[in-house]
Amino acid sequence: MASLTVFVVDDQAVFRDAATAVIDATDGVIGAGVSGDGSEALAHLLDVAVLPDLILMDVHLGDNDGIALTKTLVEARPDARVVLFSTMSAEDLSVAAQGCGATGYIPKAQLSPTTLRSSLFEANEPR
Repeated sequence: MASLTVFVVDDQAVFRDAATAVIDATDGVIGAGVSGDGSEALAHLLDVAVLPDLILMDVHLGDNDGIALTKTLVEARPDARVVLFSTMSAEDLSVAAQGCGATGYIPKAQLSPTTLRSSLFEANEPR
């Protein structure tokens, strides 16, 4: 079975490191890269020939808005599968994220191999 790939976008090194550790601990999943800058990540993801199977996008990226970046990415690359992650509750995020094209949401405190694999499978189901 081929490995599934995940790219992480988060401005906080501690969360990038935690997400990378979860990816490394998840069977059948490999890291496809990380970025601490939303604009840099967007430019990279718009330019790559093959997108990763999943993009974990932080909602609050310092000077960038992960929801707006997700909307821009998905409009330009409809094959992009983005799961938002944040310290916000799902209820607080649902209105703001509605219509941005994200395939799901994981609270940062719940990011684990189990939730990551679940998000990968849900994100890669036909739309």
